[in-house]
Amino acid sequence: MSGANNVTRLLKHGVMLMLLATAGCTLPFTQPPAEQKIVAGRTTKSEVLFLLGEPDRMFSSGAVKAVSGDKEFVLQDPSEIWLYYPSAVNLLDLIEFKTLRIVFDSQGIVTYHTH
Repeated sequence: MSGANNVTRLLKHGVMLMLLATAGCTLPFTQPPAEQKIVAGRTTKSEVLFLLGEPDRMFSSGAVKAVSGDKEFVLQDPSEIWLYYPSAVNLLDLIEFKTLRIVFDSQGIVTYHTH
């Protein structure tokens, strides 16, 4: 029986050593296929909802204008920003967040998106 106990003990130590060696590793954050289908200037809000679901956060910003005398200049059109928080978890339960930010124009078309 001592031979079987030694094998069991060796397996336990081997598993523990592997867990310790990989404890700081995380899964790399990769862009899911749905996000790769978002195209600035073409993708609509409804298409983003279909691809990614409801955003985690939504913000709206009004137009930014400058007035000089009797002239008005639009510096920024109104926009809406949607945030998605996908994450990767490692073995130590530490979470790394990569925020996907999608900006829509006043017509509901993606103007740009970024992590």
